[in-house]
Amino acid sequence: MITLERDYERALGIRPSVSAVIFDRRGRFLRAFGSHGTRPGNFVRPKGIAVDSEGHVYVVDAEFNNFQVFTPEGQPLLAVGSLGFGPGQFTLIAGIFIDSQDRIYTTEQEGGRVQIFQYLRQPDSIARKEVNPESQ
Repeated sequence: MITLERDYERALGIRPSVSAVIFDRRGRFLRAFGSHGTRPGNFVRPKGIAVDSEGHVYVVDAEFNNFQVFTPEGQPLLAVGSLGFGPGQFTLIAGIFIDSQDRIYTTEQEGGRVQIFQYLRQPDSIARKEVNPESQ
């Protein structure tokens, strides 16, 4: 499975050795992240990969019935989902796609369901706010 970023600067894929890989636009290997295991950032049955407008990497794993979100450098940020049939739960998650508005579409093998999530950016004013140690 291979996906391209919107600006075509990087291509991302999943290797049989259960890791995500990143290549530059000329196909040169940049880095790999993840390995086989059950800890955050690990994969057992990765099935799909996608990138949002900020370069976050999303990898779906059918074993864990979730998708994990990583920084552009491959550091784990968040895992979303669990086994089940309710909203935010998955049964054999199989694919992922992110559109130009950062809506996240997931597909499942069991029942053919599609779920849609929305990536919410943190406002710059909050992301850049610094704590003043003198005010504490």
